Amino acid sequence: MWKNAMLSIKKNMGRTILLLGVAFLIVNLVMAGLEIKTATKKSMDATRQSLGSDVTLAYNMKALMRNRSKGEALDELNTSIKVSDANKLSKLQYVKSVNYLQTVSVNTDDIEPVNMSSTTTASQPNQSEKNNGPAPMDNNNFTVSGQTTMKTLSAFVNKNYVLKLGRLLNESDAKTNNAVISSELASDNNLKVGSTFSVYTTDSSNNKISITVQVVGIYSVKTVNQISGFSNRQSPYNTIYTSLETAQKLNNLTTTISSAIYTLDDPSHISAFKKLAKKTSVDWNTYTLDANDQIYQMSIGSLKNMNKFASLFVLIVIVAGAIVMALVLILALRSRYYEYGILLSLGESKLRIIGQQLIEVGLVVVLAFMLSLGSGQFVGKKISSILASASASSSTVMMKMPTSNNEQHPQPKTKDFDVTLSGEVIGEVAGVSVLIVVIAILLPSFAILHMSPRKILMKKEG
Repeated sequence: MWKNAMLSIKKNMGRTILLLGVAFLIVNLVMAGLEIKTATKKSMDATRQSLGSDVTLAYNMKALMRNRSKGEALDELNTSIKVSDANKLSKLQYVKSVNYLQTVSVNTDDIEPVNMSSTTTASQPNQSEKNNGPAPMDNNNFTVSGQTTMKTLSAFVNKNYVLKLGRLLNESDAKTNNAVISSELASDNNLKVGSTFSVYTTDSSNNKISITVQVVGIYSVKTVNQISGFSNRQSPYNTIYTSLETAQKLNNLTTTISSAIYTLDDPSHISAFKKLAKKTSVDWNTYTLDANDQIYQMSIGSLKNMNKFASLFVLIVIVAGAIVMALVLILALRSRYYEYGILLSLGESKLRIIGQQLIEVGLVVVLAFMLSLGSGQFVGKKISSILASASASSSTVMMKMPTSNNEQHPQPKTKDFDVTLSGEVIGEVAGVSVLIVVIAILLPSFAILHMSPRKILMKKEG
């Protein structure tokens, strides 16, 4: 069978070259498609990794907007999270650390804010008394951001904010009035590490809640996503970082927080963590989990399209390639009827003849596969560059938005689209090549199985 197959390949050189050309083209296209698919998957994984492993528990604003009363002001709505609910998720698998955050707008008579515009003026200390009610949020010039620790805050982890003097707050600062401020605020008010000043809020009964904080650290704002249109209290320069307990005291509530950030052991566990969280008794009509999903989806939009295209491309090439090869073999079969008739009359089994066909096509495809190892990566890079250019020309500009507590969103770092011929791709191409050979042999096999040596020889003699 092997000997007959080798003789047939040498004898029918024209058919062999045609089959080799078709197989070479098919294998190259399949290899290019699988390379692009693998490269897009790696790029999406790298983008997910660059966004970190933080998952934030926050109030579901969509549900809040649906359920609010007509005309009800947003600052009158309760968007706090129960600490008891946040604790339920802190004990789940994959959680490495937890950071509870509480933000509250405050004012002070001791220092001046870093004004965001020439028209911005300091709030009046007696404004609340004139209105006979709590001071409006827009009247406050500062934001106190309380948290369990500052070490895991994305703005500091990503070097958007950099510690200049002193230290950042950590778990040991709980129940202290230590604070970390911006270098701009410190410079404008001649503050240094060890300086103290008081901040205050007013409760619903217009009672003043005042706390004196001590500066233990000064940070510099290196990059900021957006500051135009900010009020003083929204500015990162006027953010005062304190312990969670200090912010809760100023907020006059110790059982709630603004949000909770869960740092997982690996970004790949985000989906698994979310599934576990959904099984808890937390009310998911009220709360939501976010892992920078919107930024991630916007970042990988073009990669997802390329991945889908590559999958569809490979499927089409497999089907079309198998059909073309099958047609070539069927056409070749007509010229070999007499040869097969003689073999069958001499007692050769039909299965052995089909096996000979399989060996012939298999050897040609193996040669095409080996040749494609040198050209497949080149073809893949050419196709991917065309797709990337088309995708880039139709992409939209993403808006960089800050979070409500003046934290910076981590910006995705999309890995360079690297089309390489890896061992994984070679293995997949080999498997696809075998599949194409098997499919291509099926149609000719049916014709061989229906052959009658007597009829073939009689037709030849006639």
